[in-house]
Amino acid sequence: MIIRKFDRETAAEYLSLEYPACPEEFKSELIHRIADRDWKDANLPKATGIVVSNYIRHHLTVYEPLLKRYSLTRREARLWVSDRVNEITAQWRKGAPVRIKKKKRRRSRKPKS
Repeated sequence: MIIRKFDRETAAEYLSLEYPACPEEFKSELIHRIADRDWKDANLPKATGIVVSNYIRHHLTVYEPLLKRYSLTRREARLWVSDRVNEITAQWRKGAPVRIKKKKRRRSRKPKS
């Protein structure tokens, strides 16, 4: 297990690069959440993605009322708000560089003789 910590400057630069349309009013809170945590087995892109999606879910959707007022399970509430989380995330990413995910190569197993 690898524990990583990211400083505020690095978190701010990465957030600005990958989420250039993120409203200014949210940036300092997001940077704080990225930098003030020990990340287990997470690189900066993964940590930033987790923080951004969690923040959007909890603060910019009806996720919390679904849990509290309507007694939905976390899974049900996440499903209910997932389209909205994806919409906001896509809005915030407008202008970000396009990343092409590399496919992981599977090692072929040689049959044992």
